[in-house]
Amino acid sequence: MLMRLASKLVPTWVWAAGLGIALVGGAGWWVLTERERLTAERDEAQREVATLADSRDRWYARAMDTIDQLGDQRRRAQEAEAALTALQARLAQQTEAHRRLVERIDQAGPGEDGDVAPVLRDTLEALR
Repeated sequence: MLMRLASKLVPTWVWAAGLGIALVGGAGWWVLTERERLTAERDEAQREVATLADSRDRWYARAMDTIDQLGDQRRRAQEAEAALTALQARLAQQTEAHRRLVERIDQAGPGEDGDVAPVLRDTLEALR
């Protein structure tokens, strides 16, 4: 009954206009809230992108440092191998010289003995 009275007092176009205004207002409110939600999502995504980019940059720098360290280790290993080869060559020379001295001592006859045998003197001088 109240509706009948209201419909007689207020023309239909006013009801339609009110309904239209309510629909437009509701749609406007929905658009604004949706816009705010999407803006918040975008901002969060931008923060995440910045965080991920920072993390990527740190990992890249760490990888480059590791590559540099690997190069240094390879260089040191090559230097160590070269030093080892040089030491082995020097040891081979000393071994050969020592072998010749031992052979010379072994071949020395008893007639070469004296107060200070020449073979012993040469051997001591060669060992210096």
